[in-house]
Amino acid sequence: MRKQSVNSKNSWQSSSKLQITKQRRWIEYLIEEKKKKDSKLSVKLLKFIKKIF
Repeated sequence: MRKQSVNSKNSWQSSSKLQITKQRRWIEYLIEEKKKKDSKLSVKLLKFIKKIF
């Protein structure tokens, strides 16, 4: 097989796609962590409200 040149269209498309994929995974991870944190907070809040009433 022939090695692709650095300036070829396929080369930069695949690298940009890879970067976008990595960024998307990182964002999805951060969103999941935020949801978990919010979920824990809401559960604590609900327990507190139940204790009061």
